[in-house]
Amino acid sequence: MATTKKTFGEFVRGARFGAGLALREAARLMDYSASYLSRVESGDETASPKLIAAMSKHYHVPIEKLIELAPQKRIGVHGHMLEGSPELRALYRLGSLFDADEIEEILRGLLAKKLDLSGEELEKEVRDFKNELPRLRKGNEDLFAANVRPRVLTRKRISDIAESFLRKHGITRENYLPPTPIERLVELESDIRLRVQALDRKKDGQPFVLGLSRWDSDGNKEIVLNMSLVDRKDETSEHRLLFTLGHELFHALDHLPLMSAAAKLHSECCRAVIDESSINRYGKTAAQRAVESWQKRESAPRKLRSPEDWREWQSQTFSAEVLMPPWAIKKEFMDRTGIAAMKSSENANPKELAFTVATDKIFGSRIFERSLNQLFKVSAQAMAIRLLTLKLVF
Repeated sequence: MATTKKTFGEFVRGARFGAGLALREAARLMDYSASYLSRVESGDETASPKLIAAMSKHYHVPIEKLIELAPQKRIGVHGHMLEGSPELRALYRLGSLFDADEIEEILRGLLAKKLDLSGEELEKEVRDFKNELPRLRKGNEDLFAANVRPRVLTRKRISDIAESFLRKHGITRENYLPPTPIERLVELESDIRLRVQALDRKKDGQPFVLGLSRWDSDGNKEIVLNMSLVDRKDETSEHRLLFTLGHELFHALDHLPLMSAAAKLHSECCRAVIDESSINRYGKTAAQRAVESWQKRESAPRKLRSPEDWREWQSQTFSAEVLMPPWAIKKEFMDRTGIAAMKSSENANPKELAFTVATDKIFGSRIFERSLNQLFKVSAQAMAIRLLTLKLVF
């Protein structure tokens, strides 16, 4: 049955591509969550009859073809299993009672006893189970399972890589229109699979781990986004998701191939996380507090020491370059302000000026429908940093 599900999932994923729909776009069109659609495409979930009918309509595929390929229909199998079993619900809640190491030991003991396994066979079974369960946070652990040492890349080189990536998919300086269709571009990469699943969340339901990149069991690159982030409808989550996708894309393109054969067995390379300081306090959103802290902080840029630091810097830089191409930002800045660069006054903070330019819709006598950050679908802080990095505001 798993093979049939996988075959069906691969077929409807290709049909979605053929219809020109990104994952979240298709999910919204059919009134399903992107995480459910992702599981169906990955072969982890059986498509409901209602979803199959919707796919036929929106993907322009004959219903008979989908019925022919579809596995036996099961009504909400995983959800009903949890709903109808107190034992399974209790097992699922272990994550709130024990830390990750304790759960792994419990899991190892159960599998050893139940399946009579030991040695490498047992460890492989533990790894397979861990890949299916939601990831658990481990305090101040190293966020990356693999100590991958990245290539030495300058900001200019990463900018060139980003432009080359866009050009590969037919996006050039001459025809670019914001925002960058990052979701579609990722799914056009033949050796990268985009998935949505449950990852770590904070107590208020907000995602803690935004996304991760890894090798799947078939030896393919995989980018996983947190379903708690994907299924949110607010603008902040949308901006965060797109930047995370660009970030994880560079991990998949440049860092995953550097993993050793042994490290690939553990599959995961890199995660994008939310810093502890963003936890909601004092009645302000995390985004508001992050921006206020950034505007007031006068500290020098953080020094990059470890391979992890460099990997993260490279991925953040790539995401900014892909989502906010320098030539596109400069063109839009000039169109709005009428000048090549803007200098802050003697007593003004350049960060505050950059933030104002990033979020304003009124420039002189002209009113724009969307602010710069809204036009490129990035956060106000990300756009302000971009303006400063490109020295459009100083």
